[in-house]
Amino acid sequence: MGLQSYRCSELQTPLNVLSHKEFQGFRQVLDSEMNRLSSLELGSKTKQAEVITKDQIALLWKMKLLGDYSPRVLVRTMVFLNGKHFALRSGMEHRALHFDPPQITLHKSLGETLYLKFVEDVLKSNLGGLKHHRVRRKR
Repeated sequence: MGLQSYRCSELQTPLNVLSHKEFQGFRQVLDSEMNRLSSLELGSKTKQAEVITKDQIALLWKMKLLGDYSPRVLVRTMVFLNGKHFALRSGMEHRALHFDPPQITLHKSLGETLYLKFVEDVLKSNLGGLKHHRVRRKR
């Protein structure tokens, strides 16, 4: 948060406006305003990657960047396919996959067609207030 950063760098004051009791009223007002702006979808920009085309995917296979040619290429291929088919976006989502209970299971449809079923973990949504705002100190 800019105010906290200013206090630490310019004023050389270790007092934390996000936790000190003197700033409780300030935090309540700030939290309320952040919730209001979040409900209006203001101040939050959604990051969106460009879509990978079929031609680009074919090129990755042709260049042997995807496949089973080596352990490294196989892992890269599994991460790519899991991300593509199960909408796993971050490395954390890939690492959070678990086997007990299994999130990915093999099933048969009525026509005996095999398919994979993926069951997502339920994540809490960001409510937009101070408690849900990730503040990291930049170095």
